[in-house]
Amino acid sequence: TKLTPLGSECWIYAGSLRPEVPVHLTAQLVVKGDCSIPASSLLDHDLKASRNLDIGAGSECKGNVVSERSISVGPGVRFAGIIHADGEILLSNGVYGESSVGPVAVDAGSWLYVEQGVTVRGKLSSGERVRVIAPTSTRAWRRRHQPAVRPKSGRAK
Repeated sequence: TKLTPLGSECWIYAGSLRPEVPVHLTAQLVVKGDCSIPASSLLDHDLKASRNLDIGAGSECKGNVVSERSISVGPGVRFAGIIHADGEILLSNGVYGESSVGPVAVDAGSWLYVEQGVTVRGKLSSGERVRVIAPTSTRAWRRRHQPAVRPKSGRAK
């Protein structure tokens, strides 16, 4: 199978993960590929992707979110940990970061793009620049970073 335990509270998924319905992550998860979390999901623990990572609108991230490439955080996402990407990060309108137990942080290895209406009660940092962008630029950013979706086939693998 693609899902293998790494311990009692951590799992690894071999391949890209693109669930079609909201998920509730109750253990740490490492995805060896692209990862696209649907809107209205609940991530109680850390999530790491070896490629691009997309967090859908209205989701809640209680753990850390890490990508070896880029991260897109959808509108209205709430987070309470660290968001780190070796590449770029996009924070969409309405993203809210705060924690009662410690500071939150968003750290991009290159550029950090922030739409208006984002609140982070903590630190924003980037290896290049932090830039406020308009919604039209956001759409272009998503097209550049969106992983290719393979068509579904009727064949078993």
